[in-house]
Amino acid sequence: MINRRNFAAVLAVSATASVKAAAGNPKRGTQFFELRRYLLDDATKQKALEAFFRDVEIPALNRAGIGSVGVFKELEGDSLSLYMLLPFPSLESFVSLTDRLAVDPNYLADGAAILNADKKTAPYLRIESSLMEAFDRLPTLRVPEKKATRVYELRQYESASFTAAQNKIEMFNAGGEIDIFLETGLDPVFFGRSLSGAKLPNLTYMISFDDMAAHDANWDAFKKHPEWNRIKAIPKYKGTVSNITKTFLKATPYSQI
Repeated sequence: MINRRNFAAVLAVSATASVKAAAGNPKRGTQFFELRRYLLDDATKQKALEAFFRDVEIPALNRAGIGSVGVFKELEGDSLSLYMLLPFPSLESFVSLTDRLAVDPNYLADGAAILNADKKTAPYLRIESSLMEAFDRLPTLRVPEKKATRVYELRQYESASFTAAQNKIEMFNAGGEIDIFLETGLDPVFFGRSLSGAKLPNLTYMISFDDMAAHDANWDAFKKHPEWNRIKAIPKYKGTVSNITKTFLKATPYSQI
């Protein structure tokens, strides 16, 4: 019989093994993604935070080896949220980022007002963060052409169980769903399996379009694609998604995506 202490130890060993396996991942050069959502309550503070991102944070991230940093705003509505997407070459790169930034003298000096803010002057309320591993079929970030009209669609698919979530990921990978995306103009930026964050288990992906007219046309082409109608009828892939959340975004002028 396994007591509570032994059970906890088994879980710890299992978790450690999973992290080590993800950290190594030498076979594909698979990236990891952190998606942050900054929750704001003041437009003036938002401007200060954006100036910090543009002039301090993104240059420091680039110096730390994190390229193609994306920063986005919601396309419609009154939300003051800002979204930041960070691609990492390895899990170790994600874990060590805070330490690397902490020894960057330019970052510490130029960003002091934000980094040392107190409760009254803090530019954001809180940060929501999720960590993801890229899909096999699309192991690295894709940066689309910059256009003033470009629309980004962020989608999160929640599943009722980890088995259902894994089947949906398989549907994208070996099942061919990502290939249909590529054929029908659903231009992917990334696909990620969530390792941590809210509403687990889930997967998250981002696709982009020249404009909303292209968005509508390309999704319509996807829905009519014969291969999509074939694979969605496969019993294993039915009922794998219990909830979908979609958010339309636009890139900030200083975003690298």
